[in-house]
Amino acid sequence: MKKILSATLCVFFLMTGYAHAERRPTAGGSTESKQDTIIVDTGVIAGDTTSIDGKIPSDPSTVTEQDQTQALIGEVQASPTENTLLERVKVLETELVNIKTIQTDASQKTQIVNGSGNVANIDDVSSSFQVINFEHHEIHEGDSFERHVDSANAAVATMNVAFFTASGTKKAHMLFGWSSSDEIFWEICEGATWTQGTGTVQNVFNINRDTGDGGSTVILEDDTQPTPTANNQILKDVTVTACTKLIDNQYTYNAGLPQSSSAETRQSGHEWVLKPDESYLIRMTKTDANCKMSINLHWYEHTDSN
Repeated sequence: MKKILSATLCVFFLMTGYAHAERRPTAGGSTESKQDTIIVDTGVIAGDTTSIDGKIPSDPSTVTEQDQTQALIGEVQASPTENTLLERVKVLETELVNIKTIQTDASQKTQIVNGSGNVANIDDVSSSFQVINFEHHEIHEGDSFERHVDSANAAVATMNVAFFTASGTKKAHMLFGWSSSDEIFWEICEGATWTQGTGTVQNVFNINRDTGDGGSTVILEDDTQPTPTANNQILKDVTVTACTKLIDNQYTYNAGLPQSSSAETRQSGHEWVLKPDESYLIRMTKTDANCKMSINLHWYEHTDSN
């Protein structure tokens, strides 16, 4: 390399010296003075290249440096030294082979496992996952509730249930059901008001009996205090003062024929997600003197994930 560099510098000196000489006046031909000037300029140029030559390593690749590089790369063998480049490549190759084996081996199975290590099951007959819907899941979580009320006797003309919903992010997903033995008017009201202290409290039942009858934190009532509280109760037959109707339907049957009918908003999975910090009232009004009525509320309480 030094020989090539020296040759290059010689050419460089000659060309540079030529350029300097070319700028000198030539009138009068060659004189001793002019030759002295050229010699001086050539010496200056040669001196300027000293710094360049000093930056070129005298031994750019040593045995020590090559050994260090080889140690990082590793050996080409069945088991390269641990934590070298070739050893990492070898591990990756082994993992890929294992994955390929798992995918082609019929004895291997894909499993869905929760954080507790419980494995999801597959039905032997249909080869489908054994699953429950979300509403059923809420029963197991202890967040599903129900209350059924009915008229004390056929002489009752109007029956209602009322409650408040708590403020916050947890909401009641409710299904409203009713049944009657004759023609009735069915109403669902939001923003209802009633006289405080009227009506009778009705206990709310948790469908998961292992959890007892407590647990509702969304459905409130105000039977004995100005501020509604969560005491797992609703109110029946309050004295209504105002009611903004969401549903106002009349159900008619053949007059004089003994019959009964029922319905609820479960149809087509139609549940009502109730507004937080709001009041609701469900009311039935009969038109036949011998009609019996009942109201059924079923709901679960859930906080949205996003």
